[in-house]
Amino acid sequence: MAAPLPSGIRVIRLQNDTPRHVREGARAFCLRMINEVYGYSYRPDWHGDLDTLPEQDSPYFPEQRGAFFVLLNAEDDIIGTAGLRALSSRPDIVALTKGRFPNPDSAASHWRMYVDSRYRRMGVGRVLIDLRREAGTEMGYDSIYNDLLQLPF
Repeated sequence: MAAPLPSGIRVIRLQNDTPRHVREGARAFCLRMINEVYGYSYRPDWHGDLDTLPEQDSPYFPEQRGAFFVLLNAEDDIIGTAGLRALSSRPDIVALTKGRFPNPDSAASHWRMYVDSRYRRMGVGRVLIDLRREAGTEMGYDSIYNDLLQLPF
């Protein structure tokens, strides 16, 4: 069960029928966080997955065995995001991890976890981790790829 949400925070799990402005807002929030935290501007080869959020059939949506969570404060400002998608949606990573995941279709990979600096150290990150873990279990994944780590669900 996910950690309790801090007061006034709510969760949206993005889907094809989520209003487009919310999906576009999630993309913009992620790009802002990337710029603030890492100092990178948008690069399609690094951030192209974010371009799928406003579109249909994103690898982060349930139809593709993915999940993308957005946390909003009481004013409906996005304060955190976290994505989960099939490891097999990235053949380059499957090739890099060959042998570590005997069945890449049963492994997920996590992406795009960001928390606005004003909401850090409030349990928001724990909520996002728990939501991803629960979604992964519900979708039948048995492990998650995290850069060079393999974490069981």
